[in-house]
Amino acid sequence: MSFAIRSAFLVFLTTFAAGCAAETAETAAAPEATAEDDLTRAECRGPKGETEPACRVEGTVEAQVVAEFDPFVVGDACVTFVKVGARRYGLVRDVSACPDPDRFASGTAKVSFSKGALTLAARERSVVLKRYDGGATYYELSGELRVAPTPPPANRAEFDALSKREKLANLYDVQGDVGTLRPGLTEKPIRIVAELSGKAEERALAAYYAARSDAFQNGGERPDVVAIQKAGVTWAYAIHSGGRSYGNWWQTSVFDRAFEEIGGFGGSD
Repeated sequence: MSFAIRSAFLVFLTTFAAGCAAETAETAAAPEATAEDDLTRAECRGPKGETEPACRVEGTVEAQVVAEFDPFVVGDACVTFVKVGARRYGLVRDVSACPDPDRFASGTAKVSFSKGALTLAARERSVVLKRYDGGATYYELSGELRVAPTPPPANRAEFDALSKREKLANLYDVQGDVGTLRPGLTEKPIRIVAELSGKAEERALAAYYAARSDAFQNGGERPDVVAIQKAGVTWAYAIHSGGRSYGNWWQTSVFDRAFEEIGGFGGSD
């Protein structure tokens, strides 16, 4: 064998070995689905995967990220990182499926998804996503990501310890423009000066006068101020306002017991 041919052959072997080493390292760092997983996912395709408990995977959301991961291979995407036992899933969906990533900021939300709705991400997409987080196995999720309901707080102290977002979710079931009180809660009309005192009263009056001014300027009437109660005990407050300029509109602002605003909802026709 001539010197030139032998040198070229050695270069080929070196390159091939390096490629194999890189492949082995990547596979070891993030093991992909096994043949058994593939079979299970195949058995759970279609409606069965959404209804059969054996087809559901349950875990805890570590984070939900909406970003442009690269301009070409992945582009804009939503990735939900879910911890299931010792395994971490990166569930890839369109950004339109994730309108509120901050809801998972606590890292404690429980979710479930169908095995049959998972498709292992293509290698080139997985490589891009692993640059963001190399410890997850990435799947395209075509089905529903169900968020498990959290038990309501047992008392006001537990409620007061929640985040603003969690407080609102425990008071109202908000669907689009409309919020419905959770079971066991009622609204009782109040007079601020008779119900509150100190800084809470000051904040309540400021919020009320702002809502009243907005309503009067836009064809509305005097807002309603209510206490949100459970078994006759006040947990929070709300101000309901509305008007009729440029169509009917309505707005509910929700406050904790110190009358700090925690959220709200509203709309127009």
